[in-house]
Amino acid sequence: MTQNNENIKIVDEGNLRQYRTEIPNIVEEYLSDPYEFRVYCHLKRRAGDSGACTESRSKMAKKCGMGIEKLRKVLISLSMLNPKFENLPLIMINKRKTEKGDPDTDFITIIDLWNINFKIHFSPPPESGGVPHETGEGTPRDGGGVPHEVGVKKEPFKEDKKEKEQKERKKKGRKNGAKAPCVSQNPSSFPQKSSFGSDGKVKMTEVEYNKLFTEWGKGNLEDLVEQLNDYIGSSGKRYKSHYHTLRQWHRKRSQEKPDPRDRRTKNVDGTAVDSPVDGLF
Repeated sequence: MTQNNENIKIVDEGNLRQYRTEIPNIVEEYLSDPYEFRVYCHLKRRAGDSGACTESRSKMAKKCGMGIEKLRKVLISLSMLNPKFENLPLIMINKRKTEKGDPDTDFITIIDLWNINFKIHFSPPPESGGVPHETGEGTPRDGGGVPHEVGVKKEPFKEDKKEKEQKERKKKGRKNGAKAPCVSQNPSSFPQKSSFGSDGKVKMTEVEYNKLFTEWGKGNLEDLVEQLNDYIGSSGKRYKSHYHTLRQWHRKRSQEKPDPRDRRTKNVDGTAVDSPVDGLF
């Protein structure tokens, strides 16, 4: 009796993977960035049971609702080591080149996180035998009865421990009567600001006003105050410090060079002028 050693390909037309995508619970819990989660789910769906797929970045970006540059940054972020997943990346990107040395399509491998997921969301099998119990919400797995939900205590990550230590330090500080430093708790201790300008929209203390008056003189100061008053009234813009805004405007004005086209030697009627900056234009 002879045996036929031909390879047989088996295809299950009732495969439910074409209607759903399975994502580990830890990815949904700890992958907080919405763009990263969207791209990860898309990669899982596209890979399917074969574990591989071919798709251009432009198509992937369009389906994920983002630009190509944003997709590139997200893929790099997913390929970095993540302490929340036991220092494993979610994907691995292998740069490939053609035989001529030109850049070829990237080969993306999705890292298997199911073992880590089972450690957190599954309890040991009961002594009486049977299937392990699954925790959390979700649909029952295929091929068997409905899994039971039990509470499993998760181990806190390092970030959670740091937060707890900070809270404990704050509690100890409150018990010891320590208070946060405060510059002043009495509003009356701050210098009062006066109103300047025709509409009173420019606010400065008397000390600030007198300082500008001494440096610039009355004419320059009143001119800049009126400009700032009119600008605030017309645009509605707010400034943290009108005093520093006036100083900045004065600095820009002093740095401006006069337009050489305004240096005329004659009036419009043709008569000569004594100085190039005099005359009617």
